[in-house]
Amino acid sequence: MAGIAWGLRRRIDAEPAAKRQAIIETATEVFAREGFSAARIGDIARRAKVSSRTIYDLFSDKAALFEDVVRRAARIGPARLGADNSPATASAPAALLRAHAQRFADLIATPDVIGLARSFFAQEPYLQPSTRLEVEAGLRAVEQQFITRLEACAGASIPDGPSRIARLLGEIEHGVLLAPLVGMAARLTPRAAADLAVDHALAGLTQP
Repeated sequence: MAGIAWGLRRRIDAEPAAKRQAIIETATEVFAREGFSAARIGDIARRAKVSSRTIYDLFSDKAALFEDVVRRAARIGPARLGADNSPATASAPAALLRAHAQRFADLIATPDVIGLARSFFAQEPYLQPSTRLEVEAGLRAVEQQFITRLEACAGASIPDGPSRIARLLGEIEHGVLLAPLVGMAARLTPRAAADLAVDHALAGLTQP
């Protein structure tokens, strides 16, 4: 009897966590499509198949829900980008650099990611400092993973070591991330932006 009661308690305790996760996943889609201001808790509740009251029981308000959406994106996005098992060959640092930029472009060149990025930039001044730090930490972790691989690939042939590689990597990420946000006006696809950023970065490798 005690075992049955313990199992039932575990299932009951797990239900709020499962609901919370489902709400965050659904809210990610709604915020990406509608933007923060236009997103409605009622729409999120309907799509997540829960009541609005349930959402407010788990999150104090829409801003708190968006904070959790951003934190989840900060964990998932960098993990996907960092999951690169391709071999780092000592003869091809340029190829490794280009492959990373293309992976970054492919990761963000989706309507959901682009829409969520717009919402994030619009709400960034209002986010909790801890949330902004988590986003920053996620990006820096990916950079460090790549810097380690690129150093193993290129070694001492790159002047200034990690600091220079970090600047070049940041330049690539900046170019690729901006492309989908201004791509329609500039007629620049994320992959085209990645190629341009890599060309510029590679040129920088040969300069003091």
